[in-house]
Amino acid sequence: SSNCEPCKESIPFIEDESGRYAGRVKFVNINADENKKLAKQLAVKEIPTLIAYKNGAAASTYSGRLDNAKITELLRNAADK
Repeated sequence: SSNCEPCKESIPFIEDESGRYAGRVKFVNINADENKKLAKQLAVKEIPTLIAYKNGAAASTYSGRLDNAKITELLRNAADK
């Protein structure tokens, strides 16, 4: 959501991490307000929500104010080892 302050706060960190995980993790940013059907399909009940997929399946989900350490943990778990 464009009105989501926690989302905006996390964007610079996530952009930095996307460079670190380039080629190992694909990053997709979806505006839940503009994509209500997809948000419902993904069972997004709170924004921000970060979903990490591994081998095509959701491996972990984190909702609420995004903590940089938690984001890093999710990315490490999603990255190919």
